[in-house]
Amino acid sequence: MTIGQQDYTSKPEDFQCLARCREEVCDALNLKPEDVELSMGMSGDFEEASAAGSTNIRVGSTIFGKRDYIGSKPSDPNEQETQQAEQSLQT
Repeated sequence: MTIGQQDYTSKPEDFQCLARCREEVCDALNLKPEDVELSMGMSGDFEEASAAGSTNIRVGSTIFGKRDYIGSKPSDPNEQETQQAEQSLQT
């Protein structure tokens, strides 16, 4: 499974790279590629992921809407600073 860029700027090459990795793993393990899941792509980049061969695409934000991360406590201190800055801009 792979997740593209957070801002949906993933390039087709990113997905094509993972598809090649699946091919290599299948060759090494003597598996058929069609028997191995290739999970990549989300609501904002599913077309590119599908074109690259994705067999599992996550489209939750299309169904449920964009997540609201304000108020959550990030584990990364840099992310915490970013959230605090965003909150101060909203008030």
